[in-house]
Amino acid sequence: VNSYEKERATLLAKSGYAAFAADIYGSDLQEDLSIPVRIELTNLYRSDPDLYNQRIQAAIELVKTYPEVDSESIAIIGYCFGGSGVMEYAFSGATDAKIVVSFHGGHRTMPQTPEVAISPYVLVLSGGIDDAHGNQTEMEATMNARNASWEITRYAKVDHG
Repeated sequence: VNSYEKERATLLAKSGYAAFAADIYGSDLQEDLSIPVRIELTNLYRSDPDLYNQRIQAAIELVKTYPEVDSESIAIIGYCFGGSGVMEYAFSGATDAKIVVSFHGGHRTMPQTPEVAISPYVLVLSGGIDDAHGNQTEMEATMNARNASWEITRYAKVDHG
């Protein structure tokens, strides 16, 4: 969890939400990671979606224990690689998050999971010229085939990040 994620969680909390930034990588892998280390970590989780989903689910299980959290109204938000992760979570058939939000996630390919229904509402936000967004027609068709409720917004002349 770096300062960017902490700032986003703080902004949500200041808006009245119970919010926290989940740690996917580990306590010793937070700020100022080198590009090779980031690539190694993202490749680890991209190659093992079950592990990625287990980490996300562990964060959800933790937040559900907090008395101020309505366990029926959990949203998970991811930026960039985290945006890819929340989509993996939605495509896994998991039902503990009510909403998943992907900000400029990497969606060049759709998660390769069995054909299960997508339970959470899916919101995808990305730049209109962000090549990480992937094939929107394929994304829409894949989510429709899984009976998802979804919304995609792209912003003109905005690149990745």
